Amino acid sequence: MELGILKFNVKPKKGLGYLFENGIIEKTPEAVSRLFKTRTGMDRVQMGDWIGEPGEFNKAVLQQYITELDFTDTHFDKALRAFLSTGFRLPGEPEKIDRMMEKFAEQYCKHNPGIFANADQAYVLAYAVIMLNTDAHSSQIRDRMTQQQFIRNSNEGDLDVEFLKKIYDRIVNDEIKMKDDPLAITETRSTPIINPKKRNYIFMKESQQMVKRTQELIKGKKDKGKKDDEETKLYKWNPISIKQQPKILTLLSPCLKYYGILVWQR
Repeated sequence: MELGILKFNVKPKKGLGYLFENGIIEKTPEAVSRLFKTRTGMDRVQMGDWIGEPGEFNKAVLQQYITELDFTDTHFDKALRAFLSTGFRLPGEPEKIDRMMEKFAEQYCKHNPGIFANADQAYVLAYAVIMLNTDAHSSQIRDRMTQQQFIRNSNEGDLDVEFLKKIYDRIVNDEIKMKDDPLAITETRSTPIINPKKRNYIFMKESQQMVKRTQELIKGKKDKGKKDDEETKLYKWNPISIKQQPKILTLLSPCLKYYGILVWQR
């Protein structure tokens, strides 16, 4: 088992292949999901990257992983907190993040019917909560999102305003953090230990520029000569466009990547 995990931490496909071929675990979504949730020493960035791949088996494992989570009668932000803290880190690729958030939204709606009109509405709010968490707790952001801005940004449809206010207050007062893992990628002759601080610094610098570009792209530009509305200029965006426009997801990806790595190390 240990050798398989070492191989996984360098190349997930080879690591799992070793575990399957040697009969250490069965090649089933249930077995891999159990491995990801219970086995210590596995690199969580690699887990997130692998489970978000578009392969049929990868998608089956993601589905199994999510299906095993029970969100019944759980506050939306608490459920998202649990989902993001169960093990893997959010990957950087927008398509992978998209698949994960869609599955989360579907599972939450399945366990809590009537809160959202559909899973798309929950999907949009999940993204909004992630962005709020980064905005509220990152030392790199000076102009914090207000409660009114969050409500305006995330209220796609007819969500109850009080419901959104409570989510805002809980996130601002209690940062979502990743479950810590004492093991970085294991050192081998071909792969040195990744220094978390160094990795964080690289993504932080990239994220600062991408957040700025994203804000410029999605903010509502006023007619030339008119005074900008300071309450909306940084956060005026159409939430549903996140799902419909790959360009937006591509721009948001490093920011979400920054969230997934930096917050867990704080």
